[in-house]
Amino acid sequence: MKHENVVLFDNAGLPSIMVKFTPEAGKPLDPVFMICGRRAKAIYISKYENTLVKGVPCSIPFAQAANCIDFNAASALCRGKGDGWHLMTNAEWEYLHNESIEGGTLPHGNTARGRYFFDESESGEKYDYGHTLTGSGPVTWTHTHTPDGVCDLCGDNWEMVAGLRLRKGAIEYIKDNDAAVVNLSPNSEAWQRVKTAAGQDIFLDATHGGVKVTTEVPEDGWDGCHFTDLEINLEEMPEILQQLGIVPQNIEEEMAYIYADSGEDETIAFRGSGFSSTSSGGVGALGLAYARSLVGDNVGFRSAYVEFEELETEN
Repeated sequence: MKHENVVLFDNAGLPSIMVKFTPEAGKPLDPVFMICGRRAKAIYISKYENTLVKGVPCSIPFAQAANCIDFNAASALCRGKGDGWHLMTNAEWEYLHNESIEGGTLPHGNTARGRYFFDESESGEKYDYGHTLTGSGPVTWTHTHTPDGVCDLCGDNWEMVAGLRLRKGAIEYIKDNDAAVVNLSPNSEAWQRVKTAAGQDIFLDATHGGVKVTTEVPEDGWDGCHFTDLEINLEEMPEILQQLGIVPQNIEEEMAYIYADSGEDETIAFRGSGFSSTSSGGVGALGLAYARSLVGDNVGFRSAYVEFEELETEN
């Protein structure tokens, strides 16, 4: 599938190279295109991890990606670019992830300090102890394995995404792609619990080695495991767990890890793994083990933009 690459200018007049996604004709509308009950005409995802230009997040190639910025600051910077701009959401991340699964093009990336752990002949333009310049890797480092795809979703920096978190181990999310526009604060009314058909809360338990999906309230604990070792202790698995990327849709995700902290008041979602993730890295990698206040030299982000359908007006 070919994707249009476009340049969008924000309210500071700065350009970003974006990849455009539109609803597919003849298919049910993906929830990523529904935002607070309104249909999106198109979603534009930063082709590159964002770098800061005059303090503004921008998607440009062969740049050093921004890091050491916490979740609230990253979200504010993205929304500060103007109406429609936002921190990339988990729904958008999973849309790209699923597209790569369907196309058989799970992206490779910088998971071994400048190289791809599973094939070290693949490398990007390294500029420090581990990072590579945005978009400097081979074409297999895009989500479509083609030049028009989104770059660096696997490795380099873990990326903060909006709309998924844990509260004392309980899985919470923001429906559809509403996280693009709604209040993302800890006490926002947009957050809702993942529940079983019987109405039981579903938790990630990281207290007994590895990670377990369960309805039992966990104790404090921190751990991680390959997705293939994820224990699912449910009588029936809600579809939302796959939609959120907590339970993988195919066995290829065995290379990626999931991490959880079942004791923290709130942990937010980090996706895609970092430059030193080695055999635990992958586009499906999911960290739910750190607070929104986390800053780190291996944690970055990317902005996205939503374009809405024209509203009908009365003549």
